[in-house]
Amino acid sequence: MRRLALLVTVLVLAAAASAHARPRVGLALSGGGAKGFAHIGVLQVLEEHHIPVDCIAGTSMGSVVGVLYAMGYPVAEIERLALETDWDDIFLDRVPRRDRGIEQKAMEDRYFVALPLVDGSIGLPRGLVAGQKISRLLARLTLPVHGVTDFDSLPRPFRAVATDIVTGEVVVLRRGYLPEAVRASMAIPSVFTPVEYQGRLLVDGLLGRNFPVQEAMDLGADLVIGVDVGQSLVGREELDDLIAIADQASALASLATSRQQRELADVLISPELDDASAMSFDRTAEIIAAGRAAAEAALPRLRELLPEQTTDAGIPTPVAPESFVLADVVFTGLHHVDPAVLHAAADLGPGATVTVDQLERAVGRIFGTGFFERVTYRIVDTPAGARIEFLIVEKNTDYFRFGMRFDSRDRLAAAFNILARNRLGHGSVVDLDLIIGDRNQILVHYTLRPDRRLPGLGLRLGYVDETNNVYVEQERLTHVDTEALFGEILLGDTFSDRLLVGAGARTEWAKFDPDLRTSDLPRTETDLVSLVALAWFDSQDRTYYPTSGLSFFTRHEYAAVGWNREFDFSRHYFDLKAFMPVAGRVSLLGHAVAGMSFGDAMPDHYRFLLGGVDIPALLLERRMTRVSFLGLHAQQINGRQAQFAQAGLQIEVGRRLFLIVRGNVGIAYEGTRFGLHDRGYLHGYGVTLGLLTPLGPVELTGAYGSNEELMGHLSVGMKF
Repeated sequence: MRRLALLVTVLVLAAAASAHARPRVGLALSGGGAKGFAHIGVLQVLEEHHIPVDCIAGTSMGSVVGVLYAMGYPVAEIERLALETDWDDIFLDRVPRRDRGIEQKAMEDRYFVALPLVDGSIGLPRGLVAGQKISRLLARLTLPVHGVTDFDSLPRPFRAVATDIVTGEVVVLRRGYLPEAVRASMAIPSVFTPVEYQGRLLVDGLLGRNFPVQEAMDLGADLVIGVDVGQSLVGREELDDLIAIADQASALASLATSRQQRELADVLISPELDDASAMSFDRTAEIIAAGRAAAEAALPRLRELLPEQTTDAGIPTPVAPESFVLADVVFTGLHHVDPAVLHAAADLGPGATVTVDQLERAVGRIFGTGFFERVTYRIVDTPAGARIEFLIVEKNTDYFRFGMRFDSRDRLAAAFNILARNRLGHGSVVDLDLIIGDRNQILVHYTLRPDRRLPGLGLRLGYVDETNNVYVEQERLTHVDTEALFGEILLGDTFSDRLLVGAGARTEWAKFDPDLRTSDLPRTETDLVSLVALAWFDSQDRTYYPTSGLSFFTRHEYAAVGWNREFDFSRHYFDLKAFMPVAGRVSLLGHAVAGMSFGDAMPDHYRFLLGGVDIPALLLERRMTRVSFLGLHAQQINGRQAQFAQAGLQIEVGRRLFLIVRGNVGIAYEGTRFGLHDRGYLHGYGVTLGLLTPLGPVELTGAYGSNEELMGHLSVGMKF
């Protein structure tokens, strides 16, 4: 009897406990791009009404919102991140200019098309965006749980859903590196590059399961709240632009599986978002509000399934350390670049105290070398301190790049470029540049930095065919057809992403054929061998319309009769530009140039020329010899010595629209002494209205100066 009574008591207590136990609640969050911010509004309502969430499954943007909530981020913080993040910038991988390698700064902003070369043919990229910035953002947001490799160990167990692009299978990510799993879940095909993850090539989960109700059930949920923001199909008349067609395509891909998953949800929440698209990042607040409204409408059904007294004990907010003591730095994913190059770029050593901001700047410097498709990081706690693992995805393709420009002086010109990395040695870069127009030129530039313990090697071979004006006493006399061929070798180093120094030798052949030949202007050919040294510091924030930073370039050349039949000279060039923000969108601009030469005999084309707007390179020397001068015609004055100073004001009057007011003074003269000259300095000033477009800047400049005539100049496109 006693045993029977004890058994009855146990059964009664178990029944009572079961009666009071609440069901395990799972949350399924669908993908939908910007429409996924509606999940935040739903979470707000769930928390306000004390409706618990025990586990979460998410696809694409649902995985982004879901993982933050699974970690314990307060909903208010998730909302702040959604509202304050510049999503237009996040979904672009353009490296800030200051983070680019110093060698890239002269070349990268000349092309508006870059396509991969595959087996010698021009192809298409695997995605428009590699996802560098979104990967870095996810790494920072998940920093407190970098050591978690089992997603069941999060405060709320979590699953991210992706698709194997090779097999088409649904892939449920439950282990591994958390931010990379989320990044794979949101790798929209053709927009983001696929992610190599645990032996699979993964893309956005929308192709396999955009609405992961089944995955929430598999987490042990007794009751699933499903939030579906996936696209609905629209009529033919609404398919009138690229975005609408892309939305329809993704809707078709996920519609069938989403219908099945909707039937599995115990509570289905479908925010009214028919007039929003996956790219409506400018409507974040409105989308969050739509999520709130839909969740409030679902409250009666929620209360039917969950009693009023249901509460959620809450989860502590994740806190990332402000700094950490560095124990070790490792790089994974390297095949062609020496780790020493990356160690130098990262500039992080064991024993140092490192902040997250410093770590992200190191990531930017590594990515800015140009060798990598993506660079992110993982911090692992060890007994000796923090180990930083830089996760590297190398660029394995060569590129074809293209740029075009028009201006009222040189008319139409096009630039073609082939960029190859690691083809002629690990850490090597080969740039083949071809410009066609009034100036025709070819440049092959090879750099090799296999090991930071040794100086880098730079080789250049170039050919140019162009026409130059000749002025006598500021009056155009004729023009000279110029052909030149040169080779140059430099040994040097980049001490940071801002400073380059080098020294070497140059050999050159040039031919000059004037239209009007005189005794003072004959047809000539020259051969020249010289020693070269240069230094370049550049911290400008932008190539076009910089607002802050400094650029200093100096180059020195020396030629002796012992190496040349007729030339014995030295030439020195100093170029300083400074930009300083003063108030709001207003910046001060300054530019100073000093050119000097000494010796008995120097080639005529080594004289310094002043005049014109946006003067191109002479004999491929972009930062040497020619100097723009507002108020003078192109190449109007020249001499063995030159001085130039300019000051101005730049105002960003609208989005990407700039107004620049500048004034300059300068002189070019003969003689072997450099200093203030008793001849009157020429002057000029001008106003430029510029618009920055995807094809490059569009500028209209009006100038007036010592010529006492009003001059105009129009340029459209990249400057080269």
